[in-house]
Amino acid sequence: AANERRCIWRGAEDLTFTFFKYIFFLVLFLQVTYMYKKPILILVGLVELTLILLASGYLVSINKILGYLINCILLLIIGIEIIVYRFAGNYVSLIMVTNLESIQGISGKTILYLLYIIPFILALCIPTPKIEGRFYKSFSKCGLVCVLLLTEFIIWNSGENSSPIENSILLFRNIYARQARYNKIAQSGNSDFEMLDSMFYKDTIGNYVSSPLQKKNPDVVLIFTEGLSQNIIDDERNIMPNVRMYEDKSLNFTNYYNHTAATYRGLIGQLYSGHQYNNNDENTLISLQKIMHDNGYQTTLINTEPNNQDFTNYLKIFDFDRIVTSNNTNTWLRDDEAYALLANEVKECYENSKPDFIVIYTFGTHATFDESKVKYGDGKNGLLNRFANADYYFGEFMKNFENNDKYNDLVVVFTTDHCTYEDEDFIRTFEPSYTREDYFCDQIPLLIWYNKIEAQEINAEGRNSLCFAPTLLDFLDIDGDNYFLGDSLFSNNDVNNLIDKVYAIPDEERYRITSESGISELDEAEFNIVNPIIKGYLSYTIKAKEIVY
Repeated sequence: AANERRCIWRGAEDLTFTFFKYIFFLVLFLQVTYMYKKPILILVGLVELTLILLASGYLVSINKILGYLINCILLLIIGIEIIVYRFAGNYVSLIMVTNLESIQGISGKTILYLLYIIPFILALCIPTPKIEGRFYKSFSKCGLVCVLLLTEFIIWNSGENSSPIENSILLFRNIYARQARYNKIAQSGNSDFEMLDSMFYKDTIGNYVSSPLQKKNPDVVLIFTEGLSQNIIDDERNIMPNVRMYEDKSLNFTNYYNHTAATYRGLIGQLYSGHQYNNNDENTLISLQKIMHDNGYQTTLINTEPNNQDFTNYLKIFDFDRIVTSNNTNTWLRDDEAYALLANEVKECYENSKPDFIVIYTFGTHATFDESKVKYGDGKNGLLNRFANADYYFGEFMKNFENNDKYNDLVVVFTTDHCTYEDEDFIRTFEPSYTREDYFCDQIPLLIWYNKIEAQEINAEGRNSLCFAPTLLDFLDIDGDNYFLGDSLFSNNDVNNLIDKVYAIPDEERYRITSESGISELDEAEFNIVNPIIKGYLSYTIKAKEIVY
């Protein structure tokens, strides 16, 4: 009798622990279903968790270690995927994996992450109960397992990528295929180098600006703001009034998109008007800063992440004349510190006889961060705070120069490395009034401010940031040999270059086409045009680097 009571108690205890183990994952699915308004996610959770419970429980009755191992692996996959979905708005993607070296960039919610990670680890540690063969067969007889498997099959073939297990399988397949694709691209450059050279080389940028600048080679400041979508500037809550005001005073390009993501690809991609496969790939072709240097400019790059060695090494491959940074001991500079450093650099460089081209990337608007001195409204929304803060210090920077006769010939260019990532903060803040078709592609700002020109709005007609370098050089009336994939936005799209309307993540072979009406998938004909161009460009840059070295 005592043994029987102990068995009953142990069985009840096992069931209690099992209940808490699976309810944790089910709650996660319920949360993301509610947050992102996708009912299919809770269905996926119920189906896959039940299948894992039945399969691993049955395996435990045969081999305890094997059953527990299978249970841990499957729940580990589901847990990682659904926690990422909760914060990022989608399951783990290849671009997330390839950007793991920059994971400190999303450390703004570390405490909140731990509130999910700790119970997740504890849930994995709970033993898996046995499901005896007779009990398992009773489920089979009632058809439950068959129904679950059929439902899972339908989910996997729905095309919505709503299953965490399916996404993980596809992700591992892409990781495996990624290096093979790179090797194939690199090898193709060996046999086709001369053909590729003739394909991408141009002897001119073109001259599409009708009224050249009165002063030859004015000083130029280029500001890349971390992750900024145009909708944030346009929002009726007036989150960024200073940027909006300067758009009205400048050459302001509308319907203009980012051509890639994330930061590493976004910065180098705009300065070289090209694509790259890996984050840290070096491009030895002709860059914007190289053409500026050849036309008498001193080129300066301000490093706002002085204690991030990976980022510092990355900036060195850009081949600027100077890289300037701060003695700040923090990993990155707040926007008030970055703009103060930029203003000081402009004032010092203005004393030089050479014209100056000064570039800065500001980090304070990065996803999850909120160390803003300036708050928006009641200060409760971190996303609004960081963009309002960046806007304030941009406005303070502009006040130094706008009405100062000494800086009459200063050109200020304001843009971003890529659009704002569509994470939980973005969705909560802007949806449902603003929605978009891709989580990392959107319209972005580009304004060129100069005291001696009239304000004008220019429709980019869906073209993207591959056009940035040729556009700036065209504005400055500077020409030169180049390998730019994009063309000047002043060309009124006369060139009809499809590649500058395509958003691409080359290592994923993930392409989207952009237009005034939005973002869409490429059709087969468009893909057959775009894919060889991007792969050919990548082959050419890889081979060109080998020749240089």
